[in-house]
Amino acid sequence: MSKKMRIIVLSVAAVVGLVASFTAGCALVRNTQTSNSGVGIVNEAWNIINSNYVDPSKIDSTKLSRGAVSGMVDALNDPYTTYLGPEEYKLTLTQQQGSFGGIGATVGVRGSQVIVIAPIPGTPAATAGIRAGDAIIAVNGQSVAGMSVEEVVTLIRGPAGTKVKVTVQHEGEATPVELEITRATIDVPSVVSEMKGDIAHITIRFFSERTDQELTPILQGLKTAGATGIILDLRSNPGGLVDTVVDVASHFIDNGVVLYIVDNSGKETTYPVRKTSVRQACPWWY
Repeated sequence: MSKKMRIIVLSVAAVVGLVASFTAGCALVRNTQTSNSGVGIVNEAWNIINSNYVDPSKIDSTKLSRGAVSGMVDALNDPYTTYLGPEEYKLTLTQQQGSFGGIGATVGVRGSQVIVIAPIPGTPAATAGIRAGDAIIAVNGQSVAGMSVEEVVTLIRGPAGTKVKVTVQHEGEATPVELEITRATIDVPSVVSEMKGDIAHITIRFFSERTDQELTPILQGLKTAGATGIILDLRSNPGGLVDTVVDVASHFIDNGVVLYIVDNSGKETTYPVRKTSVRQACPWWY
């Protein structure tokens, strides 16, 4: 084929490609105009993608569904409304329970990397050599590049007694290290207290199923400790279970309503003060 013929053929192919693209674009616009609100748009977009996407093998229905839900929730622009995928939901449940199977390290994000904030003293992570500032590179040989904190934590957690290989890069070192760690049951206390002179400083990190059980003996021991006052520290507390919040508040309120919730139809649900053993045992408290 001559060079001139090749140029003509390529030119024709380019024109055909442009026409096809323009036609598809017109079809998309025309189709979306037939349904302009509600679930109809979502269904239509779903059908167009599944019918016309150039590489059907790359279509993941689960990811499309979660992406659609996440997009709708984000569009509300409400900081108190969040979509939790399966991994995030599992993490939320374990936090509410106050214990989980894992290695015992607090993690966060720095730049694009998941970083160990600190290993919990006495846990498998600390024993195995995990350090504060470690960048997590892989879990069981699988790279975690591009993964969220929730995804990485889900890979690391597992039943107590099982093993997991975590590849980390220690801060200031160039070569990553793979550490094999045996998971254990990690108990995360939600209440921490200390005496500062005659003032009790009580920090509630989050409201879990066990928070009131952890707080009650602390309050019971304050008279013996000589406490004349309390600082109840809720800084950085992300919240938690409503029933637990009511239980905790009931230690400090004589009577009445701790909180009430109003739904979108105007129905109000009240949560009154509950009697606690600490208040009965310690009349000096108030």
